[in-house]
Amino acid sequence: MLPNYHFTFNLPLEKASGKRILLFFLSDAVINLNNGNMEKQKLVVISTIGNENPEKATLPFVLATACQSLDTDVVMFLQSSAVVLAKKGEADNIRAEGLAPLKDLLDTFMEMEGSLYLCSPCIKERGISMDNVVEGAEVAAAGTLASEVLGAKSVITY
Repeated sequence: MLPNYHFTFNLPLEKASGKRILLFFLSDAVINLNNGNMEKQKLVVISTIGNENPEKATLPFVLATACQSLDTDVVMFLQSSAVVLAKKGEADNIRAEGLAPLKDLLDTFMEMEGSLYLCSPCIKERGISMDNVVEGAEVAAAGTLASEVLGAKSVITY
C-alpha cells in the first residue's frame, strides 16, 4: 500500500479565455505515485449541494478543475439540489467568499473536457429540461453512476 501524500499547489491554471484560476489543493486521492511516475487517474465527484450554500456548491468544482490541471479525468455527478447549478445562467449567481466564481470554474471544467452528469430523477423533480442546461451536460441514472464509481480510482462526495 502506498503512503498518504498530500500536496499543496499554488499554480495558475490558464483558461482558454485567458482568465486565471488559482489552484490550492490536491490530495493523494488523485495521484498514484508509482516509482516516481504519475499515472493518469479517474476521479468521480458527486455533488448534492446547490445554490442554497454557495461555498459547498463551489468547492467540488475547485477540486475538479485542480485535478484536471494535473491530467486527471474527472467525472462530476450533480444530484439532489446540485442539479440546478447546471441550468443556463444559474452559475452566474453563485459566489463564495475567497473562491473563484462558480461560472468560471464550471466553464473551465467543461473546456477541459470534464464529464458532467445530471441525475435524471432530480432534474425531472425540479422541472429542468435539457434545453435549459449548460452545453455538454448529460442526463444519467444510477446505472451510469455505478459504472463510473466502479471504474474510478477515487470518489469524493460533497
